[in-house]
Amino acid sequence: MDRRPYVTSLPLLVGLGLVVGLLGCRGLSSGQEGNEDLRGIQLPAYVPGTADSTTIPLRVMSYNIRYNDPEDRSWTERGPKVASMIRFHEPAVVGTQEGQLHQLRDLTEQLDRYQRVGVGRNTSGGGEFSALLYQATRLELLEYDTFWLSETPREPGSKGWDGALPRIATWARFRDRVTDEVFLLVNTHFDHRGGTARVESARLLQRRLSEIRGEEPVVLMGDFNSRPDDEPIQILVADDAPVSLQDTRTMSETPPHGPESTYNAFGFEVEENTRIDYIFASPGGRVLRHGHLSARWGRTFPSDHLPVVADLVFE
Repeated sequence: MDRRPYVTSLPLLVGLGLVVGLLGCRGLSSGQEGNEDLRGIQLPAYVPGTADSTTIPLRVMSYNIRYNDPEDRSWTERGPKVASMIRFHEPAVVGTQEGQLHQLRDLTEQLDRYQRVGVGRNTSGGGEFSALLYQATRLELLEYDTFWLSETPREPGSKGWDGALPRIATWARFRDRVTDEVFLLVNTHFDHRGGTARVESARLLQRRLSEIRGEEPVVLMGDFNSRPDDEPIQILVADDAPVSLQDTRTMSETPPHGPESTYNAFGFEVEENTRIDYIFASPGGRVLRHGHLSARWGRTFPSDHLPVVADLVFE
């Protein structure tokens, strides 16, 4: 399949009109999309530091939103701030970690452009999710599934190796309605205690990626509870891995934004040497921008992790 980015050779303002016009024509011909709210679609925009001002990026975000623990900052206080972070930066898709069903419902109620896929990690389908929130006006969901990071990945609620808790990965195949690109996106959360579990989870992810991907590019995101030099990350980005992946922070064409670390423990500052949240992508495409978003309300963060954002162009 041709992986060329959607680029118009006309000036930016004309390009904007072309995209809106093309989307309108597609809605008329199909009879299904003509009434979509086009404000939910990311249209071409100038991206500082890039040579091509008419490239249409796909913004993706990974965000550990922290489960609703009554012993720390309440979701009632934090939820609107988490929603505000997503609303302001407006990614086409967000991979969340730790979210419980009531938290995810709160977010989709506050963010009415987003739909949700995924299941909880427990046997019953409850507990924490590695859910995907996506803008249906920008992305068409083609298929999705969840598997467990264990020796029995098809067994709901299964706990792997020396892991303290069940862990999951939720994947989805999307078509970008603007560029017509198809891509595979995977969102996960590695165990916080089991070192063997994290290593084996990375190996399992690589095997599963090689099984479920077609020819399309891959985006892998999540809270990996591993630093860049740790073995799980090295397994994921190894040159001889079944599926080639690169760290989008190191691929960014503009200098990465924000602190190097992504964990703050609800403190006043981001902790040093705690980069554990990542977005990986297939090589060959472009990463226009990458950031760790450290906005606070007063002296408090919305979550104990920073959201990670990247603007991607598939080629």
